[in-house]
Amino acid sequence: MRENESVNQVVSSLRIIYFALLSGILLFAATVFYLIEQSEVISLGTGDPLILPSISLAIGLPFLSHWLFQRAMRSSEKGTQQHQKLSYYQNQYIIRLAIAEMPALFSLVCYLLNNNVICLFTFGWSFFYFASLYPSTQRYSDDIDQIGSS
Repeated sequence: MRENESVNQVVSSLRIIYFALLSGILLFAATVFYLIEQSEVISLGTGDPLILPSISLAIGLPFLSHWLFQRAMRSSEKGTQQHQKLSYYQNQYIIRLAIAEMPALFSLVCYLLNNNVICLFTFGWSFFYFASLYPSTQRYSDDIDQIGSS
């Protein structure tokens, strides 16, 4: 029973961090959309130099965040106590969330700078990936099972 309480506490703290990061993305997006609404027309040009980095980050960083998280969790010591594993999981999950947040913010900055719809699409992709990382006890057990089985 004590283990479930610890897992629930860790997941609860991860949810607070998750919602703080999510609200930061949404507030920044609202600010960008407000600023864009008052400026020039939206474009669809492909000659903008920020499009390629925006697309690359939107595609690459979700895979990188997943891979780094899995690698870090596998490298954790197998013989450590449960509370140490939970603390390590919490730290690694926060890093995963931060890496997953980066392409959404970068895409918004690109959209703010050039009003290009492609950057808006990369923001949408990155935002939905970030939103899919909602921390739960089920996700925790799935992550631990997946790491333990490999």
